[in-house]
Amino acid sequence: MFNRSSWIKYVAVILILLIGLFFVWTQFEQKEFSKNEAGFIEYADVDSILNLDSRIVDNKIKELSAKVSNSNLGTDQANLYFYKLKKAMKAGQLDSVPFFIENGVAHAKLLDNEALLFNFKRTAGYYYLQTSQYVKSLEAFQEALTYTTEKDEVKNAHIFMGMAGIYYYLDDLDQAIYFCEAAFNVFEKLKIKSGMSSYYGNMAGIYAAKGEDDKNAEFIKRSLLISSELNDSITITINLNALGALALKNKDFTNALSYFDKAFLIASKINNGNLQSDILCNYGEVYEQKGNLDKASDYYNQANNIEGNTSLRTKMIRLYALARISELKGDYKLNSSYLKEYYSLSEQVKGSGVTQNIEKLKWENLLREQELKQQLEKQRFEFKSYLYIAITFLALSLIALFYSMYKNKSKSLKIYLLENENLEEVIRVEKELKNVQEKAHEQELEVLNKELTSLNILMLTKNNFVSELKDIISKSKSEPNPTNVLNSIRHSVNRLSNVEQDWGQFQQVFQKVHPEFFNTIQSKFPSITKGELRICAYIKINMSNNEMASLLNVEQRSIITNRYRIRKKMDLDAKLNLDEFIQSL
Repeated sequence: MFNRSSWIKYVAVILILLIGLFFVWTQFEQKEFSKNEAGFIEYADVDSILNLDSRIVDNKIKELSAKVSNSNLGTDQANLYFYKLKKAMKAGQLDSVPFFIENGVAHAKLLDNEALLFNFKRTAGYYYLQTSQYVKSLEAFQEALTYTTEKDEVKNAHIFMGMAGIYYYLDDLDQAIYFCEAAFNVFEKLKIKSGMSSYYGNMAGIYAAKGEDDKNAEFIKRSLLISSELNDSITITINLNALGALALKNKDFTNALSYFDKAFLIASKINNGNLQSDILCNYGEVYEQKGNLDKASDYYNQANNIEGNTSLRTKMIRLYALARISELKGDYKLNSSYLKEYYSLSEQVKGSGVTQNIEKLKWENLLREQELKQQLEKQRFEFKSYLYIAITFLALSLIALFYSMYKNKSKSLKIYLLENENLEEVIRVEKELKNVQEKAHEQELEVLNKELTSLNILMLTKNNFVSELKDIISKSKSEPNPTNVLNSIRHSVNRLSNVEQDWGQFQQVFQKVHPEFFNTIQSKFPSITKGELRICAYIKINMSNNEMASLLNVEQRSIITNRYRIRKKMDLDAKLNLDEFIQSL
């Protein structure tokens, strides 16, 4: 049989189990066997920090270098490589980038730090993209994706932007647009301005390749506006260079040179060799179109001599331009040399082998994704099966519980009502008993107060009698019989000898009404004398100074003196009333 408390506990346990199962299920749905994000790099968005103030990154590099020199912590070493890698990428100093990537990845793998591995692989993808190594770039991006899940929207979006760049340079504009749009959906939803700026810049390049100049100009300006807000010097330089190229296409040489001048100034300031080379090639094209072939050749050759220029695309542009110029000058031998080198690089960058490798990697990645989805579906199916079994068991248990509750409902209700009636009866009896006790206590207090008052009246009467006796004695001087006077005096003395006895009776009655009063006075103020304690007791029962003087058979001035001594021994403030203070004890 279930009583009320037992079935409530049972229901509570079942509800807790159901909530636990629901929580596990929701976590399973959200997690979907995602990668562990523990140990994410402290300053993941290093690009933003570099845009705002590169000295912050320099200080971080110094700090990490000091830590690495004083300890063997692999995390500090891996982070140090990452900061140096991002700084080198920002400055366009790409010669040292492979070293930082290789060593950083090695340390991150030893630490089993997937967040760091993602950052290194993603950055490697962009490095290989800049240096026109598209197969390696795609491999790096795909490996970075293995450290993310569908829930890592921002990470995936950055990878998509990189893959869009690969397909753009391979002239597969439809694929480039697909990845750009996929990334932009995330950036726009989460209001990530840096990502939106990259999207607009990449789309501007795509529209330029399609020959849609109006859309090209519109997207360049959008990207330039956001990159200026973010103080992103690299993107600003790219956008200014793109505006110059658009003006050059329209034969607006003045505006083209103006844009190139602004772009080259920023690229030189941040010491980015690749950007400087791109801009110098555009300078060369300006003077080539104006017919100044010598000056154009100088700019193309300067582009080749810029330190840190590792972009194969820039080299191809320069070689093809120099081939055109040598042909115009009639130097066909030099023209042949430039074209031979150009086609060699072109085959290396866009040859059929590269395309085949790209396609192979793409299909391998699709197969891996399919296998992973199949495994995930299998695990989810197994988990759902166990969950359905558990839910069915709990549902049957609930049905059995409610059936038992229904059968015992009437009996349980009667028991509950009976218990409730008994409880009410107990409460009523206890309340009545309390009232009786309170009345008895009040009556006892009333009796004691009456007894105490009677004693006081008796003592006052005695002292009045003594006073009258004194008056008789003073008037008996003229009494002819001395024996009568002596008898009267003796009688008065005998009565006065009972003062202590009267005080004792008063004290007994007083302690019944105020049991702790004397102990409190003596413990707090041990210097109080017996006589002063008596005065305190009389104050407690609201006797006046005149009544106390009559009761103690002393003058009123003596009472006032005693009150002063009591006040001094109690160390009372002048503003505090002695009667009120004693009444509160």
